[in-house]
Amino acid sequence: MHIRSIIAVAAAALFCASVRAEDEPIGPSFDCAKAKSEMEHFLCDMPGLGWYDRQLAKAYKVTLAAVGSAGAAALKASQAEFLKARDACKTSDAYGCVVSRYMQRLDELVGMSGEDDFAAGSFASDNGTLGIVRYPDGLVAMTVSTVGGGDHTCSFETDTAKEDSAGNYVYARSYDGWDETCRITVTPDGNVLTLESEGCQYWCGVRATLDGTYSRAAP
Repeated sequence: MHIRSIIAVAAAALFCASVRAEDEPIGPSFDCAKAKSEMEHFLCDMPGLGWYDRQLAKAYKVTLAAVGSAGAAALKASQAEFLKARDACKTSDAYGCVVSRYMQRLDELVGMSGEDDFAAGSFASDNGTLGIVRYPDGLVAMTVSTVGGGDHTCSFETDTAKEDSAGNYVYARSYDGWDETCRITVTPDGNVLTLESEGCQYWCGVRATLDGTYSRAAP
C-alpha cells in the first residue's frame, strides 16, 4: 500500500492533542514547507511522528560530537542505512514501522556515543506507550499515548522535561486558558517507568489518563 494512501486511515486511529505549550517544538526536525520525498511528507502529515524525527536529529548531533572525526565516517554510513530502512516502511502499518525504526536508531546512537548520561527507550503499559530520550544536556524528551474508557485518549509530548536531583524526569507547565499547572513525574526503576500526573487533563479525553506503569519494550 502506498504511504500517502494510508494517512487518513492511520490518522483516524491516532489522537493528537490540538493544544500545546506555545514554546514547545512541533513537527519534524526539518521545514515541512520544503518536504520533498514521500517519507518527508508522511512525517509532516502524521500526528506524533515529528517527535521521533526531532529526537533523532538531536541524538545524531550528540553522537557525532562524541565520536569525533575518527568515527564520523562510520556514523554517517550507518545513518544512511537507517534512512534507507526508514524509507522502506511502506506496509499497511507504516506508522508503527517508522516509530520502530526511529527507536531502534536512537538506541544505536546511544550505544555508539558512549555517553553515560545519554539513554533512549520504548516502554508500554496496559493502556499505552511511552517513548523517552535523556540527553547529556540534562533535558528529557518524552512522548506518551494512552487509551482510556470509551476510547477516550491522551496524547502528550515534550522536548523540555528535566531530570531532578532524585533521578526522576519532571515536566511542569502552565498553559494559557487552563487553570491548573500540568505536572508529570516519571520515576525510573530499572526497566520500569512509573508515570504520575497532576493537572494534565489538558492533554486527555475525560476518561483517559497518562498515569501508569510502563515496562521496557523492544525498540
